[in-house]
Amino acid sequence: MYLEFFESKGHLAMKSFSLVPHNDNSLLLINAGMAPLKPYFTGQEIPPRRRVTTCQKCIRTGDIENVGKTARHGTFFEMLGNFSFGDYFKDEAIHWSWEFLTETVGLDPDRLYPSIYQDDDEAFNIWNKEIGIAPERIFRFGKEDNFWEHGAGPCGPCSEIYYDRGEKYGCGKPGCTVGCDCDRYMEVWNNVFSQFNNDGHGNYTDLIQKNIDTGMGLERLAVVVQDVDSIFDVDTIKALRDKVCEMAGVEYETDHEKDVSIRLITDHIRSVTFMTSDGIVPSNEGRGYVLRRLLRRAARHGRLLGIKGMCADYYSNSKYYCIEYLIPMSEVIFDMGNPPETGCEKTVEFLKQAILRLYNEWLGSSFICDENLILRLPDDECIESEWFVNAEELA
Repeated sequence: MYLEFFESKGHLAMKSFSLVPHNDNSLLLINAGMAPLKPYFTGQEIPPRRRVTTCQKCIRTGDIENVGKTARHGTFFEMLGNFSFGDYFKDEAIHWSWEFLTETVGLDPDRLYPSIYQDDDEAFNIWNKEIGIAPERIFRFGKEDNFWEHGAGPCGPCSEIYYDRGEKYGCGKPGCTVGCDCDRYMEVWNNVFSQFNNDGHGNYTDLIQKNIDTGMGLERLAVVVQDVDSIFDVDTIKALRDKVCEMAGVEYETDHEKDVSIRLITDHIRSVTFMTSDGIVPSNEGRGYVLRRLLRRAARHGRLLGIKGMCADYYSNSKYYCIEYLIPMSEVIFDMGNPPETGCEKTVEFLKQAILRLYNEWLGSSFICDENLILRLPDDECIESEWFVNAEELA
């Protein structure tokens, strides 16, 4: 629907790019629809057409601690975008976003609220005088909310569109309105007026050409259209969520803490699947570390739900505890019935740190990890510090 709409406006529909950035060291992973198109925005490369539309797979981990806790946060999402490289600008972008949401999708205009950058009077006049939105329904926000930039590259002020999902999704506070952190007013569209270039150090210069970079989360739009509580209730994602519940033997929406784990696993499965399909493998740095972190979080919450899988079964049946340095060709395996010699200072120090991390942070987890080590434990055993070092040395 979206791609077809913008094809009717003269846009070229392009396939999603890989999550691995091409010739862009400012990003670990593609995090927005415009990210793979930066050379077209800066004028370094000639685009196949001056109007382009995509549905781009994206990964963002900046709000990872909110995943599972809110209706709108996820590490993986698909971003719908329409882009202009020196062709149309604010007027067409705003008009088409309004047309798509109100006429093509059929959303109630009275439940839509635009926001603009605090000094953008041009965008205000388009919304007010041309679209017909009353001044009190147009919200002005500062740079933190209405100036879009991600790393080095094109950036600029933006105009977002929020949808009022109703009081049942609100926080109940008297001042609850557009911009509130609750789930009532959900941002569904972001028109970015890309007219500056950020060198990555906070220095801005005018771009040779003014561009349009639109972003709209497919999952968020589905939440609004299907009128469901969260992105995890959207039909396609719900199918995955239900499978997680089946594997864990739990029922959704009966226990808040379990629901957070269910949603987190559901989201992280999506991220891991698309990352590995684009050739990313777990490692100790860069995007590989992001993948490893997602796997680790999903595994931990799986254990909280009581899920047992191939990895858990393998380590439950193993007679070894395995401690691996994340350094090539350096692996040490200790027989659980034959603890290592404690006379070696290096071994004692290494194991001391491992046990401290286990005791302090990851007790009960089958996958304990930080930047320097992975400690894997059989599921049904309780590790004793005395197996490794003298307990007094841990004090």
